[in-house]
Amino acid sequence: MIQIYTGDGKGKTTGAVGSAIRCAGIGKRVLFCQFLKDGSSGECNLLKTLSGVDCLLADKEFGFTFQMDENTTKEAMAYYRDYWEQIEEKMRLKAYDMVILDEICDAGATNMVDVEKVADFLDKYGKLAEIIMTGRKPAEAFVKKADYITEMKKIKHPFDHGLSAREGIEF
Repeated sequence: MIQIYTGDGKGKTTGAVGSAIRCAGIGKRVLFCQFLKDGSSGECNLLKTLSGVDCLLADKEFGFTFQMDENTTKEAMAYYRDYWEQIEEKMRLKAYDMVILDEICDAGATNMVDVEKVADFLDKYGKLAEIIMTGRKPAEAFVKKADYITEMKKIKHPFDHGLSAREGIEF
C-alpha cells in the first residue's frame, strides 16, 4: 500500500523511520531515500547500520528551497532528478518490501522531482512494496494514489520562538 505522512508538525520522518525499523526487524528489506536533507541525521546514522535496510541518501544539501537563488534552484533540480533516477535503478535491481521516500512531497511541490515520474513509480511498485512518502505538500496525484494519509499537526513548536533544531531530537 501507499502511505503519506504529511502536515506542519514534527514526526513525519520519525514515523517513517519507525516503520522501517519495524519492517527490517522481521527480516524484510527496506530502501530508505531522503530528499532535501543531507543524510547526516541521527536516524540515518542508525538506519545505515541495520541489516536489511539500504539507505540511498543524497550527499549534497542546497538549503531551504524558499531561500535558494535561481542558480542554486537549477543545480538542485538537476541533482534531485538524477537522484530520482538512482532510486528507480535501485528498484529495478533489487526487490524491497518497503520503500521510504522521505520529503518527496516537498521535492515534488518545489519541482525538484517530476511528480508524474513519481506517480508512475507508485503505479509500478505500489502493489509490490509498501511505499511511505513524507512531506508537507503532497501532490494531488500522490493523494489520489495513497491508501493511508496521516497528518501531523503542529500545535506548538520551539522553532516558533526562534530555537533551532536540536541534534538527537529534531534531527
